[in-house]
Amino acid sequence: FLLVVMIGGADRLLGPLVGALVVVLLPEILSFLAQYRLLFVGLVLLLVLRLAPGGFVGLAADLIKERRRSPVATQRRDVMAYLSASARRSLCASNLSVNFGGVRAVNNLCFDARPGDITSIIGPNGAGKSTVLNLVCGFYRPDSGVVRLGKTDVTRIATHSIAQQGIARTYQTTQLFTHMTVLDNVLIALRRGRLEARTIFCWGLDLDHQELAESLLAFVGYRAPLDQLAGALPHVDKRLVELARALAIQPSVLALDEPAAGLDPSDTAHIGDLLRKVARTGITVILIEHDMNLVMSVSNRVIVLDAGAKIAEGPPAQVAADPRVLKAYLGDENPSDRRRKRDLEPGRETVISTEGLCSGYGAASVIRDINLKVDAGELVAVLGANGAGKSTLMRALSGLNRPVEGDGESDCAARTGSRAGGPPGLSRAQRDRQSAAWCLCPAVG
Repeated sequence: FLLVVMIGGADRLLGPLVGALVVVLLPEILSFLAQYRLLFVGLVLLLVLRLAPGGFVGLAADLIKERRRSPVATQRRDVMAYLSASARRSLCASNLSVNFGGVRAVNNLCFDARPGDITSIIGPNGAGKSTVLNLVCGFYRPDSGVVRLGKTDVTRIATHSIAQQGIARTYQTTQLFTHMTVLDNVLIALRRGRLEARTIFCWGLDLDHQELAESLLAFVGYRAPLDQLAGALPHVDKRLVELARALAIQPSVLALDEPAAGLDPSDTAHIGDLLRKVARTGITVILIEHDMNLVMSVSNRVIVLDAGAKIAEGPPAQVAADPRVLKAYLGDENPSDRRRKRDLEPGRETVISTEGLCSGYGAASVIRDINLKVDAGELVAVLGANGAGKSTLMRALSGLNRPVEGDGESDCAARTGSRAGGPPGLSRAQRDRQSAAWCLCPAVG
């Protein structure tokens, strides 16, 4: 069976069938070779592994794609009209609550997201924003409360059924099919979970779906090659492809979990323009986001959560001036009584310093030209919106990420990234409480 899959192709529906035909018929065709027949079959297998890692069917599909696909997406279909054809339905959550053990993650939440509006849900880290999105999309089941799409109760139906009802979503960390091409990621959404004869025998040859997929990619602003593997894309392109895939199902509701995380200001502005266009088609847009500039510029209505409870709701300007919101984000108005009682003495030893530090993940540069100096006895806070590079800076300082440019030093003059564990004397606690933290004791002379 393994030989059948390897020869035909593991990631194609026709692969095992073609592989079985080859494995069964090839020895019969080569029967005249007698005892040398097995040697010839082994040679064929070696050639397949070398020249066609995806099997015969994968090789044929790749050749067809090369002939039929445009190098970049072109918008040949009216995507605005395509999206406007979806049913206009509001999303209503009533008395929604969920507990995780002893933690009340969402507490008696009520909200109504209307067609054509962008409804943003904001709040500090741990406020319950992503949990709300997971409840709406069926990934979590609420302990109490109801979620309705139009007049349909979708509270306790399966996630794939919710998607078929018309709720599409994107993720805080992009969830693409990394070993499939960009175009195939969108094409698979256009199938909408249906297995048809043309899906099996004509994958990649449906010109109508291909034209629509290309148009959706062009609509969201994707400009890279269509046949590139999704896993090899830069971060911003992954965001765009995931958004195109979500729009492909012609949703009534589009839910986005921090679509601007990790993007630079120009890319964030592009996402904002795109969300406005989507909302103009009548789609109900629900936005979870930490970038306040984006939220305040695109939202029709803002809901603020803190510790799982709604503390404010209204137009952006009204919410931005609400004292409860300011307190949730900034804390007490007068923290002077908790400041350090005495100033640190000058001339202290520098324990950590960086100069021109740049680091990131793969092709994406996250932090650039960071100059930092921390003296002994100082408590330094690193602040910024989600995706600003705070965790990346910590990983670079502790040696988990190698700097692309620049240097970082600890008090032992150990270069950041010189060893997997980081410089001696530097300890780090993970932000994820489920991950193991590590600590290195200072070197003893």
